[in-house]
Amino acid sequence: MAGVGMSVMHDAVHGSFSKRAWVNKIFGGTMYLMGSSVITWKIQHNFLHHAYTNIEGSDQDIESKGPIRLSEHAPLLKIHRYQYLHAFFFYGMMTISKLIKDFSQLNSYRKSDITRKQIAHPRMELAKMITVKAIYLFVFIALPLWVTPFTWWQVMIGFFIMHWFAGFIMSTIFQMAHIVEIVNQPVSSPEGTIEHEWAVHEVQTTADFARKNRLLSWYIGGLNFQIEHHLFPNICHIHYRKIAPIVEKTITDFGFNYNLKPTFVKALGSHIRRLKTLSR
Repeated sequence: MAGVGMSVMHDAVHGSFSKRAWVNKIFGGTMYLMGSSVITWKIQHNFLHHAYTNIEGSDQDIESKGPIRLSEHAPLLKIHRYQYLHAFFFYGMMTISKLIKDFSQLNSYRKSDITRKQIAHPRMELAKMITVKAIYLFVFIALPLWVTPFTWWQVMIGFFIMHWFAGFIMSTIFQMAHIVEIVNQPVSSPEGTIEHEWAVHEVQTTADFARKNRLLSWYIGGLNFQIEHHLFPNICHIHYRKIAPIVEKTITDFGFNYNLKPTFVKALGSHIRRLKTLSR
């Protein structure tokens, strides 16, 4: 579930899985295998996250979510004190929470007129969302209850475990690209502008990790090459390894820092230390 989300759905919804739009649409639909919505993901990730990376109030990926504080500009609460320990449990709630959260997100995007800008019709998208989620729940919950000897609580435990592991894997990978040391969290001016132009902003708010780990790159769809992905979201992830040295040289030639964590373990350690800093 996590592998499909990262290495198939992610590229397809960006329009970089194939040169043909209809192929991207089909494979972007693998989002439905996670019980989620393509339109809400597209707006939250492609539009808000990629345009306003790590900006408090605009990038929903760094919104403080209950016991987790991901932005240095968000209010600090006592519950955040040991988030570097408990955050990973709540990361696992990512996909299962979206089963319900999609509805409130779609309504929020409708009110802010983002859906219209994305050439989406809110009522049609709501009807599609209800239909897809009903089919999803039938296939993953009702069908097992119908055709297997498992009890309802056994099915629900299995359903929860499946979602928890998928959410845990995807959330951890996403966080290791933006919530690590030396990655900036700039604040926009009262006029709504940021200090640097977009490309510089993306370099300063994103990090690569474990670039030499080919197995990891294959499994997570090149999401360890996040700097390349944020600068060129329309390029398929299979090309990141080749363009990364060019991107790195260009960035350093212009005097900017290329934030690279050499291994997965070092990136994970950096993320934990950043969570600890944000908890203080």
